Amino acid sequence: MFEFLKMKGFSVKDSDVEQAQNELKVVFPEQLKLFWKEIGFGNLSIEPGDVASNWDKFFSPEEVLQLHRREGEFAQYARYLSEGGIEEREAEGDLVFFQINHATYLTISPKENGRIYYYDLPIAESLEEFFRKDLKKYHYFYDLYAEEKKDILNQIKRLKGMDLG
Repeated sequence: MFEFLKMKGFSVKDSDVEQAQNELKVVFPEQLKLFWKEIGFGNLSIEPGDVASNWDKFFSPEEVLQLHRREGEFAQYARYLSEGGIEEREAEGDLVFFQINHATYLTISPKENGRIYYYDLPIAESLEEFFRKDLKKYHYFYDLYAEEKKDILNQIKRLKGMDLG
């Protein structure tokens, strides 16, 4: 399914996926499990031939679990995850699975068949759709988020101009 990405990360064992699912008491979305099986995890380069950066990190099942629990190296991330709706997404059952940079993450929703969120904004209906969009325009979701926030600001401006008295 993900052969179009032309990248390879560190391998993931099925037993690691099962263990993380059992400890989290959740079933990972099928495309997430398939991605781990076909591609793996780690700092990934999106474009063939690119060198993997320190960011754009796809977490392993164990890292998803540790991050959810704020354990190990992820204990220091708690303050970043409290910003921008990540904790709210987690409260809905979503899992942080991808790190864009030190303070920015994507979540995946097991309850919504793998829908991908950037903060509180849905940006793709599936992992495959996310990567296909990102291949067309790297970090395309920044523009979606800016547009969403612009719309909210315009609504506030319109409301301020109304006589609500």
